[in-house]
Amino acid sequence: MSFLDQVFALVCGQEPSHSWAPGGNLLPICQRCTGLYAGAAIAAALQLILRLQPRSAYLWFHGLLLLQMVPFGFHLVPQGPVLRTFSGQLFGLGVMAYLWLVPGSWLARGTGRKPEPWKACLYGVSAGAGSFLVLAGSAWGGPLAAVIISWIGLAGLAALVVLILANLAFFLSSAWAWARRVGQRAMP
Repeated sequence: MSFLDQVFALVCGQEPSHSWAPGGNLLPICQRCTGLYAGAAIAAALQLILRLQPRSAYLWFHGLLLLQMVPFGFHLVPQGPVLRTFSGQLFGLGVMAYLWLVPGSWLARGTGRKPEPWKACLYGVSAGAGSFLVLAGSAWGGPLAAVIISWIGLAGLAALVVLILANLAFFLSSAWAWARRVGQRAMP
């Protein structure tokens, strides 16, 4: 069992009948997880590069990307490999957008930059192109595509873990500061 197989065994069922095999090489993650982690990697890269400022439309759009997983994740809609991967990619984009909110706002403090509409367009085009390339590589790629997609998936998993930990750290820091303020007010 390879390193990537062991890592992804912690977060994926690795069902061979629901896994891509570009060039005959079985990916270490199922089709939906391929989409999820690749989508997360794409979203993380785009957030780092573009530094999008979340506005109402951005939040609603990414909220819909999260909600689309309900019919697909609960198998209420018949789906094949492409739909499983694509719905995972959309979900990965949505999850990453919301996990980025607190750390991203902290990183953007004091910049005073105004939102730039071209960035939202570039984000959409790049996310769509990245999703297409992952799907194309998964379906028609060779052994090199299998390696690249697997490592992109690992990058997405790592980005999710880092953002979850960052959000947890911000939450604990805020809770600690709140408890200290409450404790100071209670003292005579």
